[in-house]
Amino acid sequence: MPKIEKAKTKLIILNVLFILSCAISILAYRYLTNVNLSAPSLKPKPAYYLMSSSMLNKGAQLSLISRTNDLISKERLNLQDISKVALTSGRILFAGERANNLLEITEKGQKQFHLLDNPAYSGVTAICYGKDQLISVMNGNMTKEGYQSLLVVQDLAGNLLFQKVIPLFAQKAVVNGGKAYIVGAAVKNDGNFACALTVVDLQAKTSATYETEAEHKYKDVIACAGKLYCLSGDRNAIHKEIHIYDSETLQLNDKIYLPEEAAALFEFNDKLHLLIGNKIQTLSAAGKLEKELYTLQQNGRFVQAHKQGEHLYMLYKQSGAGSESRTIKVQIVDLHLRYGSKVVTDYTLENQPGQLLAFAPLPTPTL
Repeated sequence: MPKIEKAKTKLIILNVLFILSCAISILAYRYLTNVNLSAPSLKPKPAYYLMSSSMLNKGAQLSLISRTNDLISKERLNLQDISKVALTSGRILFAGERANNLLEITEKGQKQFHLLDNPAYSGVTAICYGKDQLISVMNGNMTKEGYQSLLVVQDLAGNLLFQKVIPLFAQKAVVNGGKAYIVGAAVKNDGNFACALTVVDLQAKTSATYETEAEHKYKDVIACAGKLYCLSGDRNAIHKEIHIYDSETLQLNDKIYLPEEAAALFEFNDKLHLLIGNKIQTLSAAGKLEKELYTLQQNGRFVQAHKQGEHLYMLYKQSGAGSESRTIKVQIVDLHLRYGSKVVTDYTLENQPGQLLAFAPLPTPTL
């Protein structure tokens, strides 16, 4: 065969191989984009529940979103005025503050219910899980002795264990070592009030209430290393004091005055941490604020915070729209407390039934 013919043959073969390689590349690309990206392993993973509701009307919306701003599901529910959240292993609870309607989410599904099986009763001002128990403090009313609330303790199947009248308007409840610690305000008939701490022995079904500083109210409480830390605010709801109790004797040992208002308390590595302004700080054993651990970009109005394991989740409402707006912009910050890394999720909720917001991270952080 002449050399020219051999050269032509080689050129044809090379062209054919080039065309084949291009075709294979195109097919591979289409396979990866059209098939693999739709595979379950690459679908957006659920990370947060967002609940929006109205104070006056039923018809809340529950949205499930990913950390990468993907809407996974949404549904309308016959719920009203949802602002309280309780978390424990494998369980998420949303509760109304004025309306006695609750939604519990577990791996088995969703369950709506009413405390004391009566939807006509008022909702809860404080709620938390204990060991195999749900502790709720229901809205009460004024009596001759002042404001009284109703403590309701039930098991996780919904069976009533006991109920008890307690003399405070509750704001927060935590369980530690077989006892429930409930904080708020002791409100008198003449309009005066004072910080109040109620301690409930969940086994003996007994309680005791302690009143401290007048013209102040407790907003938050955390049990940490044998102490109770209570966040106190004045008549104008400016929360710049921390009261420290011995968790056994309930003796008030110290008061700490903060340079800025604190939004939430939480425990990590047996130390009290504060969300204060846009910073995370630690309170030392001597009761002094230590150096800033993390500084957050403050973006919106703080709504709620939840700590799970080594993660702190914070919800901010970014929208400045009025109560008539049906659009709500939110930001969720997931801060890893050990390593300092964070993931920020910005999401816009459209066509919402109301402006009240509550959120919950799923039990296991997802990437």
